[in-house]
Amino acid sequence: MVVVTPLQAHPVEAIVGISSSRHFGFGLVVAALLMVGSATGQAEPLAFCSSGPGIDLVNDGCRAPGNDSHGAVEQAILDATGMVVTITLYGKSDDDAPLFEFSPEDPDGSFSGEWRVIDGTLIHYFTVKGALEFALYHLAPPSSEGWYSTAGLLTPNGRNQPATSHLSFWTTQTASVPEPATLVLLGTGLVFAGRRLRRRN
Repeated sequence: MVVVTPLQAHPVEAIVGISSSRHFGFGLVVAALLMVGSATGQAEPLAFCSSGPGIDLVNDGCRAPGNDSHGAVEQAILDATGMVVTITLYGKSDDDAPLFEFSPEDPDGSFSGEWRVIDGTLIHYFTVKGALEFALYHLAPPSSEGWYSTAGLLTPNGRNQPATSHLSFWTTQTASVPEPATLVLLGTGLVFAGRRLRRRN
């Protein structure tokens, strides 16, 4: 049985995201506390995404085996929530580092920390890769900054918290709102189609 101390039982809001009104530097203290907690033990593992649907990715998150490839993350979202979501990779911490600001500066090898998208792009989902699995979280509302942690992931021996391999940040496609001219054309087309149907009957 694993005993989780208050320091290890991190509030999910601190792990997954922070509001944009908080200062990026404030997280240094919290990140240091999270790293101390990570070094002293392992929090309870996250539920597998495949045990959904019904998993709250905002407050709980989930984990999935393998790499956080595009297809694997979309499948994990579907498994966890029962919803089909089309995502687009905004960037990865190891391939697209200039897009982000991290604390610690390089998340590779860390247990937790802070992230921020430099140009303010809003992130909808992010994944934390560690050892042979990844954790999946949903940011609602979307945010350009937040926290990450490998708490809840396990090393292959099933006993230890792995260090971060990389972080991946995902956006979603938003439905476009039709312009007024488009709506007028659509309405005219529907009226015309309705009249033709009446004439045939």
